[in-house]
This record gives sequence, C-alpha cells and structure tokens, in this order.
Amino acid sequence: MNSNLRISRLAAPDDDEALDAMIERRAVPIDLGRDSPLADATRFEEQAKKIFLSDPQIRYLLRALLSVGRAHAEFHLGDDKEYLRKLQGMHDSPWGKQHSCAICLTGLAGIGKSELLEALGRLIGMPLFVTEGGIRDLPLVTYWLLSARGGAGLNALLETHLNVRTEIATLSQPDQGVIQVQNKAPKRPLENARWRTWRDSVCIIAVDEFQSITSSSDANAKATGLLINLISIGPRLVFCANFSLVHKLMKRNQEDRHRLLQHPLVMLPMKSGTESWIRYLDELKAIAPKVFVFESALVEREVHSCTSGIKRNVVSLLKWAYVAARKKGGNAKVEIAELRAAFRSGDYSQNRIDVENLTQQEITHKKTQTDLWCPFDVAGGASEAADEPSKVDAATASVTTATAAVEGYERRVHDQLIASSLSSNEAKALKSLTPPAATIRPAGVTRLPRAGAATLKDLIDGAKAIDDL
Repeated sequence: MNSNLRISRLAAPDDDEALDAMIERRAVPIDLGRDSPLADATRFEEQAKKIFLSDPQIRYLLRALLSVGRAHAEFHLGDDKEYLRKLQGMHDSPWGKQHSCAICLTGLAGIGKSELLEALGRLIGMPLFVTEGGIRDLPLVTYWLLSARGGAGLNALLETHLNVRTEIATLSQPDQGVIQVQNKAPKRPLENARWRTWRDSVCIIAVDEFQSITSSSDANAKATGLLINLISIGPRLVFCANFSLVHKLMKRNQEDRHRLLQHPLVMLPMKSGTESWIRYLDELKAIAPKVFVFESALVEREVHSCTSGIKRNVVSLLKWAYVAARKKGGNAKVEIAELRAAFRSGDYSQNRIDVENLTQQEITHKKTQTDLWCPFDVAGGASEAADEPSKVDAATASVTTATAAVEGYERRVHDQLIASSLSSNEAKALKSLTPPAATIRPAGVTRLPRAGAATLKDLIDGAKAIDDL
C-alpha cells in the first residue's frame, strides 16, 4: 500500500483546473498612496513577486518533472520488501550505483524558474508520516528543494534537510522491542543524504539560485563538481541554471555534458497576444485596481515590446510607471502614457538594454549577449506548450513575429514616433511625466547593424509582400 503512495504522490491531476488550484498564488490588493512614491512602489513590487499563475507552459513543465520523478519511484520504490530491506540493513548505496542524468531547467533571468520549483513543492504536498513493516511515523517527503544562494557548498546545501527533525521513525517488533532507526544514520553528509532520501522516499531533488555559483572565478569546475555529487545521492536531480552557466557547462568534457545537459527543460518568456499574458497583466492590476487603470488587452502588445514578456521586467515597468504617475500629483493613475514614461526612464535603463538586445537577437538570429542567448534548440516541448494561438504557416508566422519586433524596436529607439502617436491630452501628460534632460541617467540603446543577412528594410519588405498576397 505504501509503495503505491510513494508513487501516487508524484501523479499530477489530469484536469487543468484542479492542477491550477493547487499551485496558483493570486493577487492580494493593497492600498497605495499613503506613503512616499518609492515606498509604495516597492510595496507593489513585493506583492507582484508573490503572484504565480498557471498557463500551458507551466503545466507542461510541472507534468514533465512529475513524470520523471514518478518513473524513478516506480523503478526504485515499487517493491515494499526491497525498500524495507535496504532501510533496515543500512545499505551503503540504496539507490544503486548507476545514476540518471540531471534535468537542466534553464531560461532567461526573471521569467519564473524559481517560482516553478516552489509550485512543484505545492503540487507534491506536505510531508506525511506513514507506518510500514512495523515502522511507525516513517516520513514520506518526496521532494527536496535546495538553495545555492551565497555560493553554498555541498554540506551547506544539504544541511537544512539533514538537520530537520523528522527522525522519529521507530521499528517495533514483538520479540525485539523498539529499535531507533534514526540512530543508524551515517554521519557524513553525502552518505547521510543517500540514506535519508531513501528512508523518506525522496524522488526529486531540485537546486535553485545556481547563479550564485557562477559568480566565482572557478564557477565551471565548482558547479560541475557540486552537481555530480548531488546526482550521486540517488533521486532525480533538477538544477536551475541561467544561460551563462549552461554555456560554460557545454565546454566541459563529454561525460560531464552527458550527465548534466542531456535532459534540458527550457522555460520561455510569455507570448504577446495569448490569454495567459493578458491574464497576468490583469492580475498585476488587481493589486491596486484604482491605480492601474489601463486596459490590458489594449496595451499588452506595447508592454510586451517593452519587457520581452519577462515577468521581472513587467513588474519593474509597472513599478516605475507608478512612480511616474505619483510625480503628477493628485490621484495617481497608471495608463499608457505612464507606462511609456517608465520605459524611457533611467530607472528602467538596465531592463531596457536587455530588451533591446533580445529584440535584436530575435530579428537577426545572431547572438549579442551570452547570458541572453538560449544554448538549446527550443523547437517543440515547452515552446509548443507555451504557444496558445492556433498554428499558422511557418513562413508567415516568422515574418509576422519579426515585423512586430521591428515595429516595437523602431518605436522605442525613435522617441518622436511615440510622441506622434499620442493624442493631445496624452502628449501633455507624457511631457509632464518626463523629467528634465539633465536629471535623466544615461541609458544605452543597442542599435541594429546596418549590414547583415536580415536588415530592417528586408523584414518590412517581406511583411508587405505577405500582406499583398
């Protein structure tokens, strides 16, 4: 019976609504306007970071992770007698000598990888205590989430889970009395982790904040060694990595690359025009609906062009739009003019640089920054799961996407085009929101190359040719 429970805990609901209800974190309304503009903007930002909404890509990734964990449980923990034999006998390698490759969860910074791993924990559920083979109060944990924040080493990573007070399992037999199972646990952290994960039926270990490892001078070797040790514990390992680290790991030798990069899961930014994207903007508005009064469906395309669909960028854009609105005095209202002012502000400059580089890469299909360039082919899988609209002809879709990027790029680079598109009232509002030139901090803008296989003129001409068909 317990072997079935060890496996069934890793089964995701077939119904999307049931899955969403288990993982989503909705907006909590707050009252803005009683403190300084920056203090209130920071309060909005903190509330916005707590929002987690499901969508087709989120469901795909979670179900993929759970299916891998479930297969691991079926293979290793499906036999109750074998499970108890290794538990009571203090087997030195209960998971066996052969270990599966890691799962590399990667994507741009700020799109929600950490939040996805937290949602996985909510989906699996809280630890349980079961009785099996005379062992009372045996922990059933299923999932460990580790954090490498601060560049933590192996011992620091494991410390939280190895020191947690779940060691209350006892073995009761009629002729032998009560035996304290936990007293037999190995003392060395790595060996202890192998036995503990077996005892608690942990089938997935996820490690987050791996960007902390990449900040050191020996990041490549340190990250590789740490990941190999985590793989050797026994459960399936999921490690969250930014693009920079993955590019470094790709320079490792063959055996390391096969252990660490053979199973990638790429998380993509949200797409403009999708129901999920508009729903996310609506949820952010719900934090302060009397302040954020723009119509999501009307501004979603422009907001996407200013953020590349990256959640962290969206939150930052709305934060500085609120600050811009407060500068007007009176009741702060965030509309399209405030969003545009926020995008042009010095406060948003670093986000804007990334957006421009991402736009250039999308148009030219050439790498401008390693940390912004996906090292894997994203065709199929999560990329298809994230694409809600019906599929269209590939050539037409390619030109349409490129044209949208070009239009957004030109609109952002040439401020006069933005101004010319405003009504007289909006133009006056934008002028009042824009600080004097002397107070604006310098903000770099990456311009498209004049030469190359795909120029702006080529893309626009291509789009016109499609329209004329």
